[in-house]
Amino acid sequence: MGEKFPVCTASDVVRVIRRHGFVLTGQKESHQKWRYPDGRMVIVAQHGS
Repeated sequence: MGEKFPVCTASDVVRVIRRHGFVLTGQKESHQKWRYPDGRMVIVAQHGS
C-alpha cells in the first residue's frame, strides 16, 4: 500500500505513450484522448504548469 508513483508532467506522459504506439485521436479543451491500435485508451489532462 505504500507504493508511490513517480511525479511526472503531462509532457512526460505523452512522450512515453507516443513511444509505445498510442495515437492522439481527439482533444476536448485541455484533455487529450490517446488510443492504442488494440482499443486501449488513455486520457491525459494538460492542466497548469
